[in-house]
Amino acid sequence: MSSFDALVEWSAQYWSEVVPSEVPGVSAIFFTTDGPVQVIHYGFSDVERTLPVTEATVFQVASISKPVTAYGVLQLVENGLVELDAPVEEFLRSYRFPHSRRASDGVTIRRLLNHTAGLSVTGYPGFSPEKRLPSIEESLAGKTGRFFGVYSPGPVKIIREPGAGWKYSGGGYTVLQLMIQDVSGITFAEYMEEQVLTPLGMESSTFDPDRVVPGNLASGYNAGGKVLPNYRFTAKAAAGLYSTAGDLALLLQDLAAGAAGQPGVLTALSYTELTRQYITVEGPVAMGLGFHLETLPDGSTLAHHYGANRGWQSFFGVNLDSGEGLVILTNSNRGVGRVIDPVVEGYRTMAAKRGW
Repeated sequence: MSSFDALVEWSAQYWSEVVPSEVPGVSAIFFTTDGPVQVIHYGFSDVERTLPVTEATVFQVASISKPVTAYGVLQLVENGLVELDAPVEEFLRSYRFPHSRRASDGVTIRRLLNHTAGLSVTGYPGFSPEKRLPSIEESLAGKTGRFFGVYSPGPVKIIREPGAGWKYSGGGYTVLQLMIQDVSGITFAEYMEEQVLTPLGMESSTFDPDRVVPGNLASGYNAGGKVLPNYRFTAKAAAGLYSTAGDLALLLQDLAAGAAGQPGVLTALSYTELTRQYITVEGPVAMGLGFHLETLPDGSTLAHHYGANRGWQSFFGVNLDSGEGLVILTNSNRGVGRVIDPVVEGYRTMAAKRGW
């Protein structure tokens, strides 16, 4: 038995013990570039109706939206519609950054993708379904009201010198979302479906919540097990993707194949850009375009991203050297601590025990 197979076996046993007693449900897939190694589903997509998690169960995947969006931006670059090192304002029709002593021409598309543009707004809490969804221009301007009675994300603005360092910004991806709409002439959700999701075969994925098959959408739960609303997002590029474990594995398999020089939905240059280590985030983790790039103890590189919306926590990652990958989706605020991190840490431990 390979070390990866052993990790899969351990994960299945571990999850059988913690799901659904501590986390309502989990949907996961372990794979290589050749295909799935094992698909695992435990627990409930809807606790109240005792509906089980299946391969068709759709989850909010939160910030995993960002690397998927990066694929869409690279499609624009390949088609000659934008340039990675051009100021993003060159391609925006309906928005300009608020006045700042820092020049906005340093806010390039590349810097937005790798979080070095120096922008504000780390993340978004999402809006209750009964509330009006602000426009993307209102969101960028900070005209979204207050959350929990006290918190407002505020306007997206330049708060650090562009290019001076790494600062995670969901707001930067909202700017990219507007850029995609302005350049393509269609909605962000439509563009991403046409240019990324459909070419990759991600048939159950969408950035439009109204296109999710109602019976397939899991319910999200807080840490105490209370069901939460299906919060909606104006900032779809930052946090608004709905997907399945199987669909996300398709994108990661494409990334690993492309990084290895094999044909994919993007050009060879695009895969090089996505997986280039631009700046150190922390310790062994650097930033590519959309993806975190972690150097593992065996010297291999894990391209990955976590996701966390209220009621949902997730992870996806692929080893660019071995082709091994994993996607773990949960419908709980406890997903990272109880389901995801023990397995991801297990993969790191596995890497520490082997060499290339």
